[in-house]
Amino acid sequence: GAVLTTVFGLATLHAEPWYLPQGWLHLKLALVGLLYGYHYWCWRLVVAFREGRNVHGDRWYRWFNEAPSLLLVAIVALVILKPF
Repeated sequence: GAVLTTVFGLATLHAEPWYLPQGWLHLKLALVGLLYGYHYWCWRLVVAFREGRNVHGDRWYRWFNEAPSLLLVAIVALVILKPF
């Protein structure tokens, strides 16, 4: 899904380059970058679990699980509202 999102996003920017100077798009792309970073962090946590090095409790994982939801809501809100 992430690969397709990147491909379609780049294709949209290529087809509609007038979006590039708009501030909301810069913030949206930064949030998408954070989402990719979150995905990488999840991969590192899986490796830690596999190696028996888990240092986080269940409460931490519950909060950690909410981060992508907040990012996705902010990303969609930026695209719809285009506040700046």
